[in-house]
Order: sequence, then C-alpha cells, then structure tokens
Amino acid sequence: MGNERSGGWPAVPIELTAEERQELERVSRLRIAPYREVIRARALLFAAAGRRTSDIGRTLGVSSRTVFTWRQEFAARRLAALRDRARAGGPRRFSPRGACRDRAYCLPETGR
Repeated sequence: MGNERSGGWPAVPIELTAEERQELERVSRLRIAPYREVIRARALLFAAAGRRTSDIGRTLGVSSRTVFTWRQEFAARRLAALRDRARAGGPRRFSPRGACRDRAYCLPETGR
C-alpha cells in the first residue's frame, strides 16, 4: 500500500515515531503556520497511514510529484523537511513591498 508506484515514481514508505506523529499532528492543526508546512504535515500523516501518493495529492490539491518529493525529503531529513531549504542565489535586495514602491506597474490603476 505505501510502496505503490504513482506516475512512475516509487513511493517512499513513511514510518513515524510517536514524537514525529505528535509534531506532524500539531503542525497540521495550526492556523498561523506557513500554509506549505501545514500541507506537508498533512501529506506526511496521510502517507504514514498508507494512502497512495496520487490520492494524497488529489486530496490536498497538489501534484503527485510534489507529494513524492515531500516523502523523499522527509525520509532524508525527517521533521526538518517541513521547512523549506535555503534557496540558491543571493539574498533579496528588496522586500516585495519595497520593490513595488519603485515600479509603476505595481501601482493600482486610478479610475479614468
């Protein structure tokens, strides 16, 4: 069941310790956590319960490939996989709000 193939990718079986399950359940119920962390926690709980990768993706509104990636990341990094890894490249030079302040295309159109 947990080792099914979905879209040609072998599913990584997810087995949780009691502490991991408790933390995933806690994160999956949070209302103020980043959305992607909540969805990842739910996906991993579904995977640990033996649900198919494609079913998890459909239920959560993400692709099977995304669920597959989350399963692999969790198997490698455990709970640290809930958070995004640092991205390549330099730090942002402007915040999204600051970047829009200097660009006309970010300004709302005025009524004409």
